[in-house]
Amino acid sequence: MSKIDNLIKKYLKELKQNYKDFDKNLFIIQKAVDIAKIAHEWQFRKYSGKPFILHPLRVAIMVAQRCDDLDLILAAILHDTVEDSPEKVSMETIYKEFWDEVWFLVDSVTDNVFYYYQKKDNIFDDKVDKLLYGGMKDIRCFVLKIFDREHNLKTLDWLKEKKQIRMWFETQALYIPLKEILNCDYGNIKIDVAQKNFDDYLKKYKISDFDELKWFLYSKLFNNFDKETFNVVYKNTQNVIWKIEDIEMYKKLVETKNFDENVDVLSIERWLDDSFLCTFVYKKGWFYKHNAKVSIQDTYFNINK
Repeated sequence: MSKIDNLIKKYLKELKQNYKDFDKNLFIIQKAVDIAKIAHEWQFRKYSGKPFILHPLRVAIMVAQRCDDLDLILAAILHDTVEDSPEKVSMETIYKEFWDEVWFLVDSVTDNVFYYYQKKDNIFDDKVDKLLYGGMKDIRCFVLKIFDREHNLKTLDWLKEKKQIRMWFETQALYIPLKEILNCDYGNIKIDVAQKNFDDYLKKYKISDFDELKWFLYSKLFNNFDKETFNVVYKNTQNVIWKIEDIEMYKKLVETKNFDENVDVLSIERWLDDSFLCTFVYKKGWFYKHNAKVSIQDTYFNINK
C-alpha cells in the first residue's frame, strides 16, 4: 500500500468516527473516494507539497463533524474533481454515478464552468453568481463552500501574498456574511431547519434572485460598492488603498495581533471637527474581523502602484 493510500485510509477512519452511518454507506463513500483518487492522482498542494486528495477528505470530515448528511459528505469528497481534472473526471461522470442532490452540489461549487451540466444554455457571469444561484435552491451549496474555504484558509500561508489577499477579500465579502446568516459557527447544522430559516431570511429582506443576494452580502461589510468596484478590487486587491473613517475602529485595528506584519499604514489624518481618515494597504492575507463597514472608493484605487 502506497503512502498516499495509507493517508487516505487514515482520513477515512477519522470520517468514520464522525459519521454514524459510515458503514451503511461505505460502498458509495468508497466510490466517491475512488473517483477523487483518479482526479487528484499525482496532484500535490502547490506550496506545502501534500497530496491534494487530503484536502477534499478533510473537508468531508469537517462536514461530518457538523452535518449528518451523506449528500454533503459525498459532494465534499468530489468537490474539486471536475474543476481540477476535467480530462480525468467529467461532470457527466458525477451525474451518472450519483444522484441529483450530489451532482447539483458538486456542479454548484465547480468554479471554472459557468453553467450547469444539464442547463448549458443558462450561462452565469462568474463563479459567484453560479454558487449563489445554487445556494438559493439548496443551502448545502453554501455549507460546502464555507467548509472548503475554512480549510483553505488554514493553509493560506503557503500561498503567494497576492493570492492570500484575494482569497481573504472574497471570504470577507461573501463567505463570512453567509456563515453568519446560516449560523455555521454554532453547534451541529440541521439542514432542514437552516434551509427554512434561510428562506425566511430572503423573504424578510425581499431578496428574490442571486444578483440581489450578492449585493446584499457585499453590503454587509463594504460601503459604496457596485459591480465595477468589486471587480476592480478583486482583480487588484494587493494594490488597492483601503480607508477607515471611524477612529474607534482604527484603534481596535491597531490592537489586533500581527497588525504591523500585515498592514502598511500610508497616512493618518485628523481634523479639528474630529473627522478622521486612515489609509492603508494589506500586505498579506489577513483582514480585520471587526463588525464594522470598510469603505473602498474610486478615489482610493491605486492599481498602478
